[in-house]
Amino acid sequence: MNDNHLLWNELDGMLDYIAKIDAIVAYCKRNKTFYAKQWVDKLLEGNRPIYIFGAGQFGLDFYDQFLSEIGVSIEAYCDNAPAKWGARIFNGVPCISPAELMGRYIKSSCHVVITSGYFVDDIFQQCVGMGINETNLFPALPFYRSWLINYNCATMKGFVDKFAGDMKWLISQLSDDISKQLCLRLLYRRLVDCRIEIPLQGAEYFIPEFPIREDEVFVDVGAYTGDTLTEFVRTLSGQDVSSEKIQYYALECSPQNYSQLEDLCNQDLGFSAKVYQVALWDQNTELKFIENLSSGRMCQNGGIQVQACKLDDLIPDTPVTWIKMDIEGAELRALHGCEKLIRKYRPRLSICVYHCPNDIFEIPRYIKSLHPDYQILLRQHSEYDSETVLYAF
Repeated sequence: MNDNHLLWNELDGMLDYIAKIDAIVAYCKRNKTFYAKQWVDKLLEGNRPIYIFGAGQFGLDFYDQFLSEIGVSIEAYCDNAPAKWGARIFNGVPCISPAELMGRYIKSSCHVVITSGYFVDDIFQQCVGMGINETNLFPALPFYRSWLINYNCATMKGFVDKFAGDMKWLISQLSDDISKQLCLRLLYRRLVDCRIEIPLQGAEYFIPEFPIREDEVFVDVGAYTGDTLTEFVRTLSGQDVSSEKIQYYALECSPQNYSQLEDLCNQDLGFSAKVYQVALWDQNTELKFIENLSSGRMCQNGGIQVQACKLDDLIPDTPVTWIKMDIEGAELRALHGCEKLIRKYRPRLSICVYHCPNDIFEIPRYIKSLHPDYQILLRQHSEYDSETVLYAF
């Protein structure tokens, strides 16, 4: 840990960002800083059954976006909430009670991954009190996206060099030093130490460089229950801008979120707000969707059928000025479905680029292919691996 921070301090003396990237990659290769591989190897020791304690959003994402991605299966979730016992939590994986987990541990000396964002120490002590040996407990830090890339660096030939090359390209496209510093910290987090701090920059989507305009035509893709709309109203109230001509389009495919969103859009907001129960995609079709507590995503095993369409077809010839997207990894395909509108009107873009490992490269590449003169900013709005947003204008 100390050596890692010494490396970070050494980078301050380098003026060239490409040289900094080369230094980080050289350090990674020399010191084999594959923390994710070391953690997984220990987890897989003895070929024991694996359980996840914590069936909240973090637990679901850690399994779906890290363990399952690297081929690690689990027997079940465990949770302290009785309402979850017996339920199929995600992709058919059941949830059991702590008492049942204890019974299974006695039989198999299983391994338990603790995925609680707030009560890690409490659950750790609970498990120890149940008789589970500390060597069988694996607290999981909430950096699973960094862990996945770090694991791939250790297990896939040439991955480190390709990842570094992509980062060099990205840094060359970024328009300010804040973005380049963030890019460097993200690289460091992936390769060397996932605990390196990243400064947070402004309200998500509504950064100072993106003031709301009087003629704004805002498309909120992945509108959830209206959190972005609420922030839009709050931001607008702090600006000396007339709202009469503003148009707001809210898109949300989740049935459990749509009704709340619709209620909000029907209020007197001071501007026109339209809501659509639809998923944005690169074609007009039906898709399977799975709801995960505070989020949902397209999934072949999803139990919900949703209507998907291209934004080009949903609101054709609408002079869109701003598109925001947070749709759990479907952003790139959805952008393909906006091609005509983006080419014609060149709207400002606020696009989440953290859901899929390659999004941080592939999304700006696609955006630049539509308008090479787009300026690109990168901002971080969470201390963990989430809420990394690309801004194009």
